[in-house]
Amino acid sequence: MLYTIFEKIRRRSQASVLKHHPGVSLKGLRSGTDNHFILDPDLERVTLGQGASFRNYIHILVGKNARLDIGDDFFMNNFCSINCLESISIGNHTLFGEKCQII
Repeated sequence: MLYTIFEKIRRRSQASVLKHHPGVSLKGLRSGTDNHFILDPDLERVTLGQGASFRNYIHILVGKNARLDIGDDFFMNNFCSINCLESISIGNHTLFGEKCQII
């Protein structure tokens, strides 16, 4: 039970990173456990489409002046990562299997 409480707190904290960054546009987000979103204060843009869903242990890094655009109905499975240092665009209805890495 205590683990569940701490996990909810961590999930809200990571969602807060996305919601309060001025360069991020969210239309909807479902997030699993122990995900990490690391956003440079000077990133250009992050866009998450309607129905974006991230499972567990996801790592997303968006660097300075970088652009990350994710379309509608996106799904990322467990242990995936995205390291966006310039520009990455992922289309609508895209599914990532476990342990995929985009660099």
